Amino acid sequence: MEKKGHTLAWKFMCPTISKKDNSVHWDWSNEQDGIRVFEVFCADLTGHPSYIIMRITRDNEADCRDELRGQITDGFFENYCGSVRGKEIDPDSLSLDLDKVRKMLSAQHEIIEFDHKALQSYRRTGMIDTLAAAMSGLGLNSEPLCNALSNAEYHRMATYNYMSDEPVSEEALAAYNEALKELTEERSKAIKTLENALKNM
Repeated sequence: MEKKGHTLAWKFMCPTISKKDNSVHWDWSNEQDGIRVFEVFCADLTGHPSYIIMRITRDNEADCRDELRGQITDGFFENYCGSVRGKEIDPDSLSLDLDKVRKMLSAQHEIIEFDHKALQSYRRTGMIDTLAAAMSGLGLNSEPLCNALSNAEYHRMATYNYMSDEPVSEEALAAYNEALKELTEERSKAIKTLENALKNM
């Protein structure tokens, strides 16, 4: 079931921030924190290099504003110098450059399935997050893709023995491979869903 909540959005004009390459869609929701979805739409999807759009979804408006303060002081903006000022906008007013979205989809087709290195690389470069952000920006449900990514990340971490020289168990490796298979399938479904939606636009 797709998560519901309260969403607020801001436009940030800082040139340094606007140079960020990839849009992101991060879902940190859990039973303790409730709904916590953080999205940043950059030029790769909006077509506008002069600004970024940040959209935050939490259980209520107060939590959204608390999340924004946290992102400014010790989150997304922590490595940017100078003051950070954004203008609050209608969260439903976001419009994506469909040609940019199609270009992003073209890049997504370059990988067939995930392996250990591919997951780390695509997580680092934001390719999966950009796909999820594009879906969200067009009103499509990206939750299955995000869940599959989180599951793969969880099982990837389980294959590291930081405090021991013991080899990783076969069960942990098998669970990780199964999670990668699920992520590959969900990513393929997401691409098809987005491509079908674009045909009607």
